Amino acid sequence: MKDEFPPTRSRDAPVASSSKTSAPASQRRPNGRHSNGAAVANEPLFADEIVRRIERLGELHRRLSCSDDATDLTKYLRGIAESAVASVDIRNRTHLKFDIAEECSVPGRTASLVGLAVNELVMNAIKYAHPSGITGQLSIGCSRDGDAIVVDIADDGVGWPEGFDPMTGGGFGLKLVRSLSTQLKAKLNFADTGTGLHARLTIPAGIGD
Repeated sequence: MKDEFPPTRSRDAPVASSSKTSAPASQRRPNGRHSNGAAVANEPLFADEIVRRIERLGELHRRLSCSDDATDLTKYLRGIAESAVASVDIRNRTHLKFDIAEECSVPGRTASLVGLAVNELVMNAIKYAHPSGITGQLSIGCSRDGDAIVVDIADDGVGWPEGFDPMTGGGFGLKLVRSLSTQLKAKLNFADTGTGLHARLTIPAGIGD
């Protein structure tokens, strides 16, 4: 999956405006605000189930954060993405695609931080990639680049609002992702590809060992 990643903007690089011209401003991805067109589970009917899923995810993070054992990201990231979709996409409009290499294993403490970052990126894509409510695809990839672990989250949505910088702006979710990448000593990149958004987290070797 990483070979498809277009030229990206790093933390220190200037942010270019989105190249996407097909979506009018009213349909562009909001920068952390709720979108009326997004299929977000805010009905009381689903509140208990969402709480239960969050509690289960939190317990998994707590167990991993206390473990030095190697964690297989294949099952771990798949479970996080599927839980996020099940708890937020109540209309089943997000199709998940996975491309995770078998050799993507990291220490438990590292897996916990990676999982939190992936959860936030997946949640953001589910909520904001398609404000009109159409069906979309969300791809989750994990591979090795030398000794580094590369995690990719890509959607086929409308992109950022014009002029928005994900490395400085956004709400709690993006701030958390940036904080987690710092803790992981990872390189965080975002690219508006013209056919969606692509986030990449490159985690150097030895983190959490």
